[in-house]
Amino acid sequence: MEAPMITPEQQEMMMQQQQEQQAQQQMQAPAQQQQPVDEVQMAKEALGLDAYEQELQAMKAQLQESKEKAVFEEVSKKYDDIDPTLVQKELEKLAETKPQIAEALKADPDGLDMLFAKVKSSMQPEEKPDEITDSGSSGGNESSDFNKKVEKGTASEIDLGDFILGASKE
Repeated sequence: MEAPMITPEQQEMMMQQQQEQQAQQQMQAPAQQQQPVDEVQMAKEALGLDAYEQELQAMKAQLQESKEKAVFEEVSKKYDDIDPTLVQKELEKLAETKPQIAEALKADPDGLDMLFAKVKSSMQPEEKPDEITDSGSSGGNESSDFNKKVEKGTASEIDLGDFILGASKE
């Protein structure tokens, strides 16, 4: 007994039918999966559990906020020379560009400690003050030499002229 020959047209029709069946099955699968979720949600609403879930979420958010505030206050006590609003502004700037990092820093004492240290270092001058602001001398080496000569009483008119000309160059 020989198997009947299938023509290419028949093969093509069979493939189209299989594809249509697969597409129908795929469309029915999400609907079947979503149905239990809808039933669960309806049951929660009927029992009033959805209100408890919302209340629980609000309480969790409140707890997180309280924890962040307590950690911030604890760390800010270490840095009494830094205005906490400056650190808050830095956190806000960070939240604009990297919100996940900002959120992580808020609740972590070590992270806030690093942020306070960064703010403190940015507040301190990075350069040495000018020599002119030093109360012990009035400028560079030439003037200190002149001052020494004046203090000893050995300064001449030439030294005074050099000092004046040197000061006018600066």
